[in-house]
Amino acid sequence: MIQKLETEHWEKLYKTHMIKDFPKNELCALERFLKYTDKRVVYSFVEDGIEKAYLITSRNDRIDLIQYFAVYEEYRQKGIGTKFLQEYRKMVGNNKTILLEIEDPKMANEEDEYIKRIRRKNFYEKIGFVVDDRVKEYYFYEYYLLLTSAKDMPIQEIKKQLRELYKTMTPWYIMRKFRMEI
Repeated sequence: MIQKLETEHWEKLYKTHMIKDFPKNELCALERFLKYTDKRVVYSFVEDGIEKAYLITSRNDRIDLIQYFAVYEEYRQKGIGTKFLQEYRKMVGNNKTILLEIEDPKMANEEDEYIKRIRRKNFYEKIGFVVDDRVKEYYFYEYYLLLTSAKDMPIQEIKKQLRELYKTMTPWYIMRKFRMEI
């Protein structure tokens, strides 16, 4: 079952789980994470009374951008991530486009990293996300793929909406490098 995590619990989630689940270069600073509470929503997945995963979005009236998604280590490979995202997609419904980013497997430097990226891509595609092939180069790096729950939103609108949402998690000096080649 999905539960909305109230803002007073965000700092604990960050310090207890997020710093372990994400590389430092992918994690926004705690102060920035706690700042944009009007644009960000944090959900936890609870099963049998136990919190097992979390999902963090930046959102507006058209897009939910999944910034962070993780299953707690002891519950991985048990179908929790699939259940969580399937419930989340039902909860959001068809009124919004859900977006997320993953690293392009073709840009992996090592075989282990390539395999991990393929597994991640396959996982999201199994749940119904598709690689938006309208995007040729994305974000601050050339190796990100944008996955969407639907391709019915014009790509120029996605670009505009993403630029606004990224401001809630990315410092201005990095935002000046934002690009999305279509």
